[in-house]
Amino acid sequence: MQELHTLPDLDYTETRHADRDCFVDAAERFTDGLIQQLGRHSFFQGLCRRLIDAAAVHLPDRVPSAVAHGDFAPRNILVSANSRVTVFDTQCRWRAPLYEDLAYFLMSLKTPGAQVRAQGTLFSPAQLASWESAFLGAYFEGSEVPIAAVRLYECLLTLEWWAAINFRQSEGSLKQRASLALSNRYLSRYIQLLIAEI
Repeated sequence: MQELHTLPDLDYTETRHADRDCFVDAAERFTDGLIQQLGRHSFFQGLCRRLIDAAAVHLPDRVPSAVAHGDFAPRNILVSANSRVTVFDTQCRWRAPLYEDLAYFLMSLKTPGAQVRAQGTLFSPAQLASWESAFLGAYFEGSEVPIAAVRLYECLLTLEWWAAINFRQSEGSLKQRASLALSNRYLSRYIQLLIAEI
């Protein structure tokens, strides 16, 4: 992943979400959307306030950016028999906060559909922590991991996904609404755990 993040911009690469203000704006928009969809005004307002306060402490005005994958998840990684790792399905379309790609990968490990349906019992917290530690340790190569910044983007991406699934499925079948209720319960716990770690 580091190699992708050090690629030069292409002719069509555009910059997005390059500063802390963009993070704050996105957190406010997603929490406002979730309030409209789910109510729980005090919960989401409190969540947004905690994210903004944490961003003021843990994110610089200009967030470190890199050429972003945009869909960095296990489904887009191949590991050969000789342990060669290949990341695919990227267009180098955006230069974005590098924490965004890292957070997306972690979120895809912790919130796959089966884990959500099992309400977090498919993979144990210890197993997830082990995978996360190996991934971040390899990426930062022994340097201190800026875990608070990564967690902030993990929270932001969780809010985005949470808002999207509620927008798409709120008028679905009984089975879809039951699945959505499980997702809402899981994501509520998940984001509170993330914020507690910041």
